[in-house]
Amino acid sequence: MAINGVLRPGHVAIRVREMDPAVRHYTEVLGLIETARDAQGRVFLKAWDEHDHHSVVLREAADPGMDYMGWRVDSIATLKKLAADLEASGLVSEMKWIPAGEHPMTGERFRFGIPTGHVMELFAEKEKVGNGMPLTNPDAWPDGLRGMAPSRFDHCLLYGDDLDGSVRLFIDVLGFALTEQVVAGPEKLMIGAFLTCSTKPHDVAFIRQPVKGKFHHASFVLDNWGDVLKAADIIAKKNVPLDIGPTRHGITRGETIYFFDPSGNRNEVFSGGYIQSSTTTASLTRNSYRCSPDRGFALPSSLCLALGHGRGGASTPGFAAKAEWPLWVQLKGPSPERAAMRRKRIPIAAGGGRIRHPSDRSHLLGFPKTAKALGLSVLPPLLAHADGFIE
Repeated sequence: MAINGVLRPGHVAIRVREMDPAVRHYTEVLGLIETARDAQGRVFLKAWDEHDHHSVVLREAADPGMDYMGWRVDSIATLKKLAADLEASGLVSEMKWIPAGEHPMTGERFRFGIPTGHVMELFAEKEKVGNGMPLTNPDAWPDGLRGMAPSRFDHCLLYGDDLDGSVRLFIDVLGFALTEQVVAGPEKLMIGAFLTCSTKPHDVAFIRQPVKGKFHHASFVLDNWGDVLKAADIIAKKNVPLDIGPTRHGITRGETIYFFDPSGNRNEVFSGGYIQSSTTTASLTRNSYRCSPDRGFALPSSLCLALGHGRGGASTPGFAAKAEWPLWVQLKGPSPERAAMRRKRIPIAAGGGRIRHPSDRSHLLGFPKTAKALGLSVLPPLLAHADGFIE
């Protein structure tokens, strides 16, 4: 059956502190192609194998992060219907129509806020500019590619508080499927959701965090593991701040590496994955994340792989928490004091270590000794991404 309704991620609008270094990063390091600039100073880019005019929008601003994510739908009729469905759902806010031409070569867009605090939009029309190759007797790739040269923009991972509301919106109103999830505790609380509108493992993912509208990363597709390793070489050669990798996820099965643009926005390039079936949903359940007596928290290999941190099992050298990061915690043990504090958001002072990125944003892989002393157990994705977001 042909895919209809919401077809795929269409674009992501990213805020950057300085435009020139950002453009150099996205064209020379990541390897996107600039397609336009507008009177507002925004820069529009695409990956080489995308036919649509653009998939990335850069806007200069004081604070980095994501302005919005756009989704291509199959027709104008579908755009109008989904806009009406969204208005009737009671799950969205700040709805408005963006006129055609506000993005170059793009039709009107319907913009709305979702329960996790992020801004999304739908569109049906964007001019196709091609991928630089003919449809008859084409080569495998065009000449002149630069940097990592991903073939397309693939997905975003986002943080927010009302995970249940956003999942309900994407499934019940927009027609997405839940492909994989991360759950915790005896009540199986969902703390991570991976959603798709296609046959991919995910087109967007959400992690439950006590914040609104946070951006973790934008991801771009490479062909194979060899290209991911080449991306690692480019990161080293260009002195790009590395987050983590090369490694492999358990969730989505992606072969991956994470790094930062000059403003601190996290990028991912990855390969792999699988063809998903919407009839099944895989779950990763919190198992036995207890304090190791000598190393703070120790993670089982399955969780480390699922979250993209290699084999794991213990704290990874070179990555540590920033002191006083706020985390969601679950207090273990029978004492009344712990029972009273259970599932409250409290600051945990982290001990020692170094941060790989100068903006002090890193995956949390060195675990606080105070947690061990208190008998704390941290919910798994937040364990790996305690401060892995940008305003």
